[in-house]
Amino acid sequence: MLLQPRNSTEIYFQQMKLNIDDTPIEYFFCSDWECTRRESGSLLSTMRNQKCYCGRVLDKDVAPEHLSLGNGFVEETATFIISDDLFVMPNVLATVVHLHQKLGIDTNDTIVEQTVEISKKEVVDLLKLSLFSNSPLTDLILKKNQFVDKFYQSNQKI
Repeated sequence: MLLQPRNSTEIYFQQMKLNIDDTPIEYFFCSDWECTRRESGSLLSTMRNQKCYCGRVLDKDVAPEHLSLGNGFVEETATFIISDDLFVMPNVLATVVHLHQKLGIDTNDTIVEQTVEISKKEVVDLLKLSLFSNSPLTDLILKKNQFVDKFYQSNQKI
């Protein structure tokens, strides 16, 4: 029997309404100050005596102050970018830069941000469109009537 089992999702479970593990989480990092200041940053572990990149042991205890993630696994203010092939990515600068490079976009002048509210029926339509379209998101939002009506007509023939 493990006396102090550790789990990588501990911080999330501690924020849930039903917390069956009331042991406090301890965090450990490298005791070498130079190692913790490098560009790559230092490792942080919930398990004592793990190896650092520099070869030393993670044994310096630290109590982080702001590790609250709200009521579940995703922050309430988290935003995402959903590409036309329904690939979901976090809305962070690195993702935006990667998408610009991938799509060959040099300037932000051609980009238009669009917030769209989608009903449950439209989610089902989106899933249906994803079965036969390479661009289901565009088809649903910009060419809505053409593709959804066409799908329903082809469904009735079967």
